[in-house]
Amino acid sequence: MRHALVAASIACAASSAVAADSVFSTLSVRDNSDGATLLSANAGISNSENIYSISLSNKRAHGKDGRRFRMALGNGRQNGLQSGFSALVENVSISVNGIPAKVLQLKKETLRKWLGTDGAEGMELKLNFDGSLVDVRFWMRPGSPVLFGEVTKSGGGRQLTPITNAVVGVKAIPSYLDCGKGRKTRFSRYARQVQTASRLLELPPGRSEKIHPDDLYFILQDGEYDGSAEGKGCGPSATWPLAPTSGRIILNDSWTTSVEYTPDLSRPFRFALLEYRSVRMSNDDFKATVERLLLLDNRKAQTK
Repeated sequence: MRHALVAASIACAASSAVAADSVFSTLSVRDNSDGATLLSANAGISNSENIYSISLSNKRAHGKDGRRFRMALGNGRQNGLQSGFSALVENVSISVNGIPAKVLQLKKETLRKWLGTDGAEGMELKLNFDGSLVDVRFWMRPGSPVLFGEVTKSGGGRQLTPITNAVVGVKAIPSYLDCGKGRKTRFSRYARQVQTASRLLELPPGRSEKIHPDDLYFILQDGEYDGSAEGKGCGPSATWPLAPTSGRIILNDSWTTSVEYTPDLSRPFRFALLEYRSVRMSNDDFKATVERLLLLDNRKAQTK
């Protein structure tokens, strides 16, 4: 039961900073005067089990790129920004009616702290996809290391433009990125994998697989950098939907591995994100931890 000991050590390490029965969230928004960013916002969400940060920004036009919106997620893993839900890549992406969120612009008045039930706490962002109004929320619950997300029609009511399709993407750099410290960046020849409840998906590169009903979770991992020892990376990241959802799994011989959900937004779409901040975890231990969390937490998570 090594995974149980690892999870316990994470809880003990964080308990001195955050009470075990509470979630603590912060939100700051500011105008920027630097050359790259017009407006930035940062949200921090933590409890005794884990810590996550969400960075939102309006980017100035640069080269062939026009003004754009960017959302990045992370939790300060032990190798900095180089793996997992890393700020190096857009690790949560949303598009509605074929319009990607990156072409929108963040507004101060559309961003706020969010309070749910049973101690849940986080942040909410309102987005307008050319008349299709969507709320995006991220939150944690007391006693759980999971970051939950939700994409839903704003107010649950009528839309100026009907929502006909949506894509919610989750992307990670599994376990390790070979770069820095004087080395040339390795862009390929990784052993990227996705472990689900029913199967292990591996390369060849460019592989795309439809989500099956029995794919209850998606662990984004690496077969070589499997988190089993020092020098073997930080270990996996994971995502899963809180209700059956269509979509696809994308494996490339590159930095990143992705899951793209294609939910029906006639009802709220809720999903989970998980990685650990400061404790390396092997692929096997991480899988056991995900399955334990699903067994214990999924029903409560759906009710927030």
